[in-house]
Amino acid sequence: MDGEQPTIPDEQAQPAIVENEDDKPRDLQQPEAPEREQETEDDGLDELEFGFKKYRVPKELKSDVEEWRKATTQKEQTVAEQRKALEADRLKQAAASDAELEARAELKGVKAQLEQYSKLTPQDWQYHSQNDPLGTQQAQLQWMALKDRAAQLEGVVTNAASERAGAAQQDLAKRVQETLAAAPKIIPGWKAETADTTIKELVEFAQSEGVSDQVLQDNWSPQFLKLLHRARIGTLTIEKQATAAPKPPPQPTLVPLEKVTGKSTPGASKTLNDVAKTGDMESYVALRKAGRVR
Repeated sequence: MDGEQPTIPDEQAQPAIVENEDDKPRDLQQPEAPEREQETEDDGLDELEFGFKKYRVPKELKSDVEEWRKATTQKEQTVAEQRKALEADRLKQAAASDAELEARAELKGVKAQLEQYSKLTPQDWQYHSQNDPLGTQQAQLQWMALKDRAAQLEGVVTNAASERAGAAQQDLAKRVQETLAAAPKIIPGWKAETADTTIKELVEFAQSEGVSDQVLQDNWSPQFLKLLHRARIGTLTIEKQATAAPKPPPQPTLVPLEKVTGKSTPGASKTLNDVAKTGDMESYVALRKAGRVR
């Protein structure tokens, strides 16, 4: 019939291929499962990687090393965060300083232009307005804009100065507290009830030596307090030694000298004839007492 589909004769059909496992290529055969290695007994060791090498170490040692690594990592992260915060503060302060410097520089230029406008009298403005109305109007607008800009810049400079002064006061208060806390270790006999008097004496001593208040504030610290205390003690010691009454010099001991009369030589032996010739009885008596008369 026309609607029937042709069929493939049985003799043309492909014969079924029966595969034999032995006939398969060796690389197509299923690999044999490797024998499971015998599990070794726990020897108390574990593998530790250190310095790009692996070692068999006791498990307790590996645990200690891992704890040390963890603590070191946390410490490094903390230090890095602190450095990052300090760097951020430094950059912030630097940016504030740069902004203040830029504001000051621009303000100087703006004030220079305003000074030129301040030289114009009302008659000058009237003259320019009659001869160049449009130009005069533009000049007036620029003048007003300069005044507004000067006010803005002065505000930036004033705020920066206020912030700087506030930061300086906070820093000074912190250093004062640190110095007071360290004072008992610096000054022997330090007492809290007389602390104000002691500090006042040191400040007055520094001022008497030509140290300004600004220098005191900028350098106030435990180290500076120690220097002031020692300098004051040394100065007082020198002044005390200078005002002490000088001791009289020791008097030399006078040794009585033997009286020698005439032309006789001390130590020379004399005879009675010699004394008789001279007729010097005083000399004779003196020599006789000395045992020098023969």
